[in-house]
Amino acid sequence: GGTGGTGGSTATGSTSTSSTGTTTPSGETVTLVMDSFDIAPGEEVYKCQNFANPFGGDVDVSVFESHMTAGSHHLLLFYKPVAQDGPLQDCSGLEFAATPYSTQLPDDSVAFPPGVAATIPEGTGLRLQSHYLNTTASTVTAHVEMTFHLAAPGTVKDRSAVMFIVQ
Repeated sequence: GGTGGTGGSTATGSTSTSSTGTTTPSGETVTLVMDSFDIAPGEEVYKCQNFANPFGGDVDVSVFESHMTAGSHHLLLFYKPVAQDGPLQDCSGLEFAATPYSTQLPDDSVAFPPGVAATIPEGTGLRLQSHYLNTTASTVTAHVEMTFHLAAPGTVKDRSAVMFIVQ
């Protein structure tokens, strides 16, 4: 993965410059990395970051994978039409949009069955929302990354849809 804040965007060989989160290729994957942030002892925060579409065209995602520093409560990935790369920002835990992936685990993934994928159109950007609660006596520096494993061309027969359930 890359580092947030100072890097560029790289998606399967094409490069564009960004002053915010970074995307890095790893074979047939693209990883978004939120800028790191500190959480003081006893502090609860919601942090969000927008990303322009890093893929350079329509893509089919066969696996969503995420990694978060300990202390995380959840991560939500939103589709955000025409989003541009943006800085890390405070945000509300009450925002919702089409959500192709969410987790409450520090390390998690969702894989579709063979032949199924989530299509992300070229003009659709992404927004990551992370929620942290620091229950320790020390400051925690949060690291959040989201990896998209792309389906091989010609292998997708069915497209997944977005369903959001709140319990």
